Amino acid sequence: MSASNPSMGGVLRQMLGRAMCVFGFAFNPGSFQAVPQNGGVLKDFTVSPLAGDSLDAALATASIPVFAIDLRRAPDWFKTPRRSREIGAVYPDGVPEAFTMSVIAPDAFDAMLFVEATTAAKKNPAR
Repeated sequence: MSASNPSMGGVLRQMLGRAMCVFGFAFNPGSFQAVPQNGGVLKDFTVSPLAGDSLDAALATASIPVFAIDLRRAPDWFKTPRRSREIGAVYPDGVPEAFTMSVIAPDAFDAMLFVEATTAAKKNPAR
């Protein structure tokens, strides 16, 4: 984001400083909901694990199904750029490793949540 169009996270960090804790999210394989990049309605997408050199794959080697890690105290290994997913509200059909970015985790986040396998949200049956 540019200085004239800062990100919400950047504005909040400026306002709150270190009182704010920014969490990243990573997972191994899984499903999620997004709107197809070429348009359409919300749908489920399923992706395989990222390659072994990714941050997501490295976190999966802990063999812990769900955990959080404080990156402010993480070992130097985390200070090397590694690929990780950056999935938002939109996702392309037929591109299983779309929206990965190279990230130095402690520079981007204060902590990370890891989930071994995600499942797409399900509609509330009461509605």
